[in-house]
Amino acid sequence: MFKTAFRGLGEKAKRKNTFLYFLLLQYYKGVKRINFALHFSQ
Repeated sequence: MFKTAFRGLGEKAKRKNTFLYFLLLQYYKGVKRINFALHFSQ
């Protein structure tokens, strides 16, 4: 019983993690772009 509940949580976490990973990737790209712009504006 615990295993099936855990598996359900795992699936939810996986789905959430891909979303979070996507957000992190977008954020990282944004930060890189900002750093790039700041570097050239100096």
